[in-house]
Amino acid sequence: MAKSAKEVREEEIGDVFKAMSHLESRRLIRRIIANCGVFLSAFRARPNVRPEDYVVFNAAQREIGLWLQEEAMNANPEMFIRMNSEAIAQKALEAAE
Repeated sequence: MAKSAKEVREEEIGDVFKAMSHLESRRLIRRIIANCGVFLSAFRARPNVRPEDYVVFNAAQREIGLWLQEEAMNANPEMFIRMNSEAIAQKALEAAE
């Protein structure tokens, strides 16, 4: 028997919840979110992308990052906050070196 839309969504959230429970997965999720340009403007230039296309490219990539960020926040808000705190702490360590 096929799963209902609600069951599928609960399974998806459960998958993200489990991933957010592991340090390595949180680091990966944070890297993906950052590499998608969530914390950057869509109006920045991109190498190998024509100037007339980079805004669309950046916005599309950013949309993926925003989706992943929302999934992580909805699945496990406490671990989402922890993930960001860990990233800040890591940047502070790197800056101190």
